Amino acid sequence: FVSLTMREIEYFMEERAQVPVNSYGFTMDDGHESVYQYAYPILKEYGINATMFIIGGWMEPTLPYELWEMREEGIELQSHSFLMHQGGCSGMGHGGRLLCVDHEEGVADTLQSYDYVDGGFVYCYPFGDVNDNAKQILRDAQTKLAFTTEFGKIHSGMDLLELPRIRVTGGAGINQYINHLN
Repeated sequence: FVSLTMREIEYFMEERAQVPVNSYGFTMDDGHESVYQYAYPILKEYGINATMFIIGGWMEPTLPYELWEMREEGIELQSHSFLMHQGGCSGMGHGGRLLCVDHEEGVADTLQSYDYVDGGFVYCYPFGDVNDNAKQILRDAQTKLAFTTEFGKIHSGMDLLELPRIRVTGGAGINQYINHLN
């Protein structure tokens, strides 16, 4: 298996580059400190590219050194919003704010989140919630790829702002993960 960067995934999705058959993108949500303690040493040891979707407004005002260190070792930092990972849109999905927030506020939040991770261009929808309003906000913020929590593999021709993922949740073992990949 070959772990891809988000730029490699972008080029593959746009049919601008080929990738090996057994390629995948490894993503982690929220930017919890436990990633540095547990996942980072393993990813570094095996040379696995990974992307951590950061909720910028939940972090320190300046990017913590641990995130910079991980970034230098192949852990890509991308956006999980700046302050949209909260409720506020009742009756829609899990109620993520990006679903119904004012357009200009949504674009400003997305751009702020990209600035926080120093050059982001990939978005992970808070709670996986997506609708036309959210997609238009991301288009206007120049987002290249956006991920949901819908189960599935990506392939060229899909909507770049509504990409599925294969989720691994607590209690899932390595065999279940391998079955999902195959």
